[in-house]
Amino acid sequence: MKALNFIRPLSLIVFLFVGHMAKAQEKGLLSELENEQIHAKQPKSSRARDGFGIQRITPQVGFSIAGVTGPNTGFKGSTGGFVGGATLDLGNRDFVFETGLLYRQAGASSGTFTLTADYLSVPLLAKFFINGSSAPASFFIRAGVMPSMLVRENVSVKFSGDSYNIRDAQLVNSFDLPGVVGLGSKFSAGSSTEFVISADLMRSLIKVNRGPGTVYHQGIALMSGVAILL
Repeated sequence: MKALNFIRPLSLIVFLFVGHMAKAQEKGLLSELENEQIHAKQPKSSRARDGFGIQRITPQVGFSIAGVTGPNTGFKGSTGGFVGGATLDLGNRDFVFETGLLYRQAGASSGTFTLTADYLSVPLLAKFFINGSSAPASFFIRAGVMPSMLVRENVSVKFSGDSYNIRDAQLVNSFDLPGVVGLGSKFSAGSSTEFVISADLMRSLIKVNRGPGTVYHQGIALMSGVAILL
């Protein structure tokens, strides 16, 4: 009888403890499920990115206003051109590394002569989001270099009202290395997309002319695009 008197309250305590643990586990599972549902409803732009990887892919297009500078150039005017391609943001949160592939047109004009030089460029830029990369809207600044390979060169000559093109005039080197400083902004355009605008100043860090003297490309590029968040 004494043994039964001891076992009964002990069994009641064990029963209550097991029931309490089951309820606590059920609440924990419900809480995790609620957190997952809240996280799924958030746009990707507002989620924290803890791992190093691709944050966004941004196809973009725009135009450039380009010229040349240096003591040995007769080209004093500027030309307009196309710039476009796609870039990747690689990194963690607000500070990222931006790279990709761009097609850009540089050049200059002297009134009679117009030089156009088309390049394939790989931006190597450090980018910082001032308001945070996960904010729905944020400004950013960036700087770096853009190694570029010449793919086409053309000189247009105006004479007696007519225009003549000289392709592969070999006035510029096949490689250019412009330095880049720019700024821009992004705006949330949905759960997985952002609208991006930017403006960049570019200037060659090495001479671009084949002949004697020193001539450098310089200009500004204005671009816009839609970023795809990953």
